[in-house]
Amino acid sequence: EFLVAMVGFNNNDVDVLKKTIWLEARGEPYDGQVAVAHVIKNRAETNRGYWGGNTISGVCLYPQQFECWNNRQPQNTHPQGEGWNELEGIARGVLGGTIRDPTNGESFSFPSLIF
Repeated sequence: EFLVAMVGFNNNDVDVLKKTIWLEARGEPYDGQVAVAHVIKNRAETNRGYWGGNTISGVCLYPQQFECWNNRQPQNTHPQGEGWNELEGIARGVLGGTIRDPTNGESFSFPSLIF
């Protein structure tokens, strides 16, 4: 199993990750939301400039990486509704290494890898 904590994440990273999961995968089941979070974490850990570097916020907000951020900024996004509060646990669990990676380290999200 892939259970690895990410070093150096902060509260802003958690907030941006939660919002990205919400905007990209709120209609997905738990495993799909976890997979999105892990793909983001995996991209940050590979530290590629074309994915936005080595931070969660950098990867999420890098131009053209996640459609939900193409025309908006995190500080102007205030999600609410069913499922929002549970994303704190997913974000912190993925970054803290307590939720296994269903993608097995992938940097792309393909449903066939997850389900």
